[in-house]
Formats: sequence, structure tokens, C-alpha cells
Amino acid sequence: MNYQEITKAVTNLQASLSPDEPVHPEPGLTPATAIFTPDPEPAAERWYGIVVVSTVVGSDGRVRDPRVVRSVSSDVDGKTLDAIRKWAFRPARKDGRPVALELKVEVAFPIK
Repeated sequence: MNYQEITKAVTNLQASLSPDEPVHPEPGLTPATAIFTPDPEPAAERWYGIVVVSTVVGSDGRVRDPRVVRSVSSDVDGKTLDAIRKWAFRPARKDGRPVALELKVEVAFPIK
């Protein structure tokens, strides 16, 4: 395949995506904006570090499929995932339509 064929294939793929297929940052994409982000409950022990979570913000602004990609401890990770599942966003927009967006979230501990 040459460059033009690849560009055409990518364009066709993007046009066929449903609003709930996650997109990646690209020109013309307005990112999701957090509107409700409660902090995780404090862990039983005092931990320091950053939990990194990969998730999808759906076209409805809700968090889907969060998973820890950098851990602090199982207790802290679980509390972080519980909190992130409650978060709400204004969804990302592509060409004026809401779309799902994959993103990474960092939560620093201790929570202040």
C-alpha cells in the first residue's frame, strides 16, 4: 500500500466508527472535559505515589472500562478505580458530534 491508499483506508475507517468507538486525539477533536471528579476514599494506610488509569470516556460522558496501568498498592488502586467509575465528563466532540475518547488519568496520593 502506498501513502494515499493508507490515508484513504484510515479516512474510511474513521467515517465508519460509531459514537462509542474510542477515538484518539486528532485535529478537529474537542477533548472531554471533567465535570464531576470525586476524590478516592482515603486508604487504610498512608500511601504516596501516582496511580495511572487508562479508561474510555463514552459519548455519553460516562467512564467505561477503567484499568490500572501503574499501581501504588491494591488497596489504593481499588479505591482509585471506585472513584473514577463515578466521574462524569462533557464528552469529546468530533465534527460537532459527541464521541468516545480513550484517555489516561493520573491520581496522586496522598489526596490533599
